[in-house]
Amino acid sequence: MQVRELPLDWAVSQFGECRLGDWRRTSRLIRVASAMAARSSDSVPKQMRDWKDIKAAYHLFGMDEVTHEAVASPHWEATRESARAPGQGIVLFVQDLTELDFGPKPDSFELGFVGSTYGRGMEVQSTLCVVPSPNGGPARVVGLALQKPWVRDHPPRKKIETGSQRRKRRTEYDAWEESVRAIGTAPPRDSGTTWVSVGDRGSDIFSHLQATDELGWRCLVRSKHDRTLTGEQGKLHGRVRSLPACGTAPLHIRSRPGRAGRTVQLNVSYLPVDLPATFRSKDVPPLPVTCVRAWESGTPGASIEWVLLTTLAVGSAEDAFEVVRLYRYRWLVEEYHKCLKSGCSIEERQLTHRDRLLAILGILSIVAVLLLQFKAPDRRTRPPEELVRIVRIVTNAKEDLTEPSALLRRIAMLGGFIGRKNDGEPGWQTIWYGWTRLLDIIYGLELAAEVRCG
Repeated sequence: MQVRELPLDWAVSQFGECRLGDWRRTSRLIRVASAMAARSSDSVPKQMRDWKDIKAAYHLFGMDEVTHEAVASPHWEATRESARAPGQGIVLFVQDLTELDFGPKPDSFELGFVGSTYGRGMEVQSTLCVVPSPNGGPARVVGLALQKPWVRDHPPRKKIETGSQRRKRRTEYDAWEESVRAIGTAPPRDSGTTWVSVGDRGSDIFSHLQATDELGWRCLVRSKHDRTLTGEQGKLHGRVRSLPACGTAPLHIRSRPGRAGRTVQLNVSYLPVDLPATFRSKDVPPLPVTCVRAWESGTPGASIEWVLLTTLAVGSAEDAFEVVRLYRYRWLVEEYHKCLKSGCSIEERQLTHRDRLLAILGILSIVAVLLLQFKAPDRRTRPPEELVRIVRIVTNAKEDLTEPSALLRRIAMLGGFIGRKNDGEPGWQTIWYGWTRLLDIIYGLELAAEVRCG
């Protein structure tokens, strides 16, 4: 059945252009990536068929030519090329940093300290490309535009260096600017496509905002620093918090562990300001931005408040609410890291050197994109007819399954999704559990057909 070839077709599309010095390495990479896509959370011995394939996979990870960048860069380039297409409107590049903790490891692994310094691992800065829905629906995940891993190869500094010493060296905060510059110049303003760099409080770095302005991007970050504004304007946060609400609208807050979802009344206000340069950028003129504040009203001790900085045009309450709506897509990069850690079990890998771990990260970082794309499929494509027919037979479905969302909902039911009227849409985990079960069912049907033929 051709359905079992879907992981292989996907692997060819993602890794077929990798240049590893020998076409046989690329061919092996495709087979390994296909097996990992079919069983993403399993260990390498479980993902491969036999000892020969297991040995070949580990040998591949140890080759000097098989680096993280060599494996993943074709996917990055394809994502950027897709993001440059004219007429797309807003395209979000959502960045975030995560730690990969592999537990206590010997120094021979060449990993750096993480967390409380007892574990050993690496830092990973991921930039996820997302096209938001114009009607407030789920966004389309295009792919990874860049991923920058590194290790803390120095001992913990424990706040022993001065501010002058810190300013002279590279810090981890520079990763935000470096990612923007590595992705490159945004499409022309008249192309109908606008690139926006989105980040949480850790991205409130002047060099990051300056880089987006120089390269023709827009930025949208959550404010962390209560900067002193030019002249006698006072502090940034104090100024914007003193403004009355210019608009109010209901907002649904999704449920979190230990807290149910709820609908709140959200106020917004906005203030155009000139953001002063920092000491490291002291020769740079102030950057004009708009500070948007969104906060919950009607609840004593309300916990919701977002103070956002953006270079998007904001001239009304509707524009301010649109900025808040775009910022809410930032959680997708958190989901991506969950796909990488839980869906792909990257921290459970037992490889014995940093370079080998980086090689497998290059593969699993793209498999994690596939997992996330299950939650919000591309509605512009139609699923294969044979896949629709098999899912209809296996699940006894009566409805039309040619829509990707309907098909994935049925596949999710194989993974434990109940599908009641008020259950909403399934998450990527239940869809993936259902997909792996569907592959097992198809394999069983093929095996039964071979036995009958013999």
